[in-house]
Amino acid sequence: MSAEKTSAVGDDAVAETKPPAPPAHASTHQAAEPSAEVQQAAERAAKKAARRSRRKVAKALLYAALAMTALLVLAEPWLLVPVALTVLALSLWN
Repeated sequence: MSAEKTSAVGDDAVAETKPPAPPAHASTHQAAEPSAEVQQAAERAAKKAARRSRRKVAKALLYAALAMTALLVLAEPWLLVPVALTVLALSLWN
């Protein structure tokens, strides 16, 4: 079946075609908004990934510092005093 209708006007049959209706959401202004939202979401995802990698580097540095401190404390037990003070200062920081 086609979208054509035939109507009889007197003795002549006339073919009428209707243009397709535009979608309800077809607006140029609305089409631009999702792309901005998608761009913002992509920027947020990139920032989140950068923060995640920065945290991983910070965590690796922290564990390396802790391991080195543990080795120094095993070699010289009096070094535990500045380590304990540093840990106390970090816990009171926030």
